[in-house]
Amino acid sequence: MKKIILIATVFAACLHASAPYKILTKENGTLSFDFLRKIQKDFEVDTFIETGTYAGTTTARAAKVFPTVHTIEIHPPLYRKTKKRLQHLKNVNFILGDSVAAIMNYHNMCDGKAILWLDAHSSGGGTGGIPGLNVVVKELEVLHELVIDNSIMLIDDLRGMYHLDKRQNESIRGVVKQIENLPGNYCFYSLGDIGLAFNRDYHPNIQVSELVKATTISRLYDRSEENLAEVLAAEKLIMNSYATKEGKALARNERNFARSKHPGGEVIYVLWGGLQKLGSGNYSEAAQKFEIALSHHCDHWRVKEYLAIAYEKMGEGKKAKKLRESILKETLHVPTL
Repeated sequence: MKKIILIATVFAACLHASAPYKILTKENGTLSFDFLRKIQKDFEVDTFIETGTYAGTTTARAAKVFPTVHTIEIHPPLYRKTKKRLQHLKNVNFILGDSVAAIMNYHNMCDGKAILWLDAHSSGGGTGGIPGLNVVVKELEVLHELVIDNSIMLIDDLRGMYHLDKRQNESIRGVVKQIENLPGNYCFYSLGDIGLAFNRDYHPNIQVSELVKATTISRLYDRSEENLAEVLAAEKLIMNSYATKEGKALARNERNFARSKHPGGEVIYVLWGGLQKLGSGNYSEAAQKFEIALSHHCDHWRVKEYLAIAYEKMGEGKKAKKLRESILKETLHVPTL
């Protein structure tokens, strides 16, 4: 019977073609109404579950799109303040507590299918939780045990998962691996600073843009040589995206998140910004961005080659030659771009 239901669901999904998901920029720090409406329609889901209520901006927007909203907040002052402010929203269930424990009640919140907006990490003063702890890891472990196979996950603040904090137990690649281990054929895409994961067995007709695919490949690169050609092709696409509407949205993510000259996980946006500057012929700015990337976690030899190309275009051949000499100590070949 389950197989028959699945086949029927897949057939119905094929009837609903939709525009591809593209690079997002957050609207007032959260999801836009347009995106919420699109994802509700595309995936045909009625329940929105949010971990980390904070000020309730996403909660209020979701309440106008989804018939049922559950929002979980661990910090009592925030819970009380936001619940009072949004008490007029009758379709919102406010939950005080740890999101990992609250998610154990998942099957009582929905009929087996929901949008899960995972955003429960501590984010500085005035928020709860343990600073630096990757709560998504534990949330996914619970969801795996509950055997969910048709819920859609949105994971916020991917930049915070780029490299390990000493209190974390997984990085972005580890989080994605857990998603892919969920029951069914789960896939993951980076829509800017927000991740999208869903079971393609149930939703075969959902498409994402080529730039989303490219940034996902680049973000998840593990420095192995096996898929280097794929990464180089993806980053070439990013390089040539500078003049497109979606490419400009990608550039806004850099402006929004990578303001420091000493970035952490935001360094991936600096790298992509350098690629776009290289593609547009702004070699001086490209070089500055690659220099920052190389000094902050993005020190793979291909980034040195990108910088060498920028130096070469600027007429600084000696710098380019020195960089390529250092590349040859790491690998026997350099990428052809």
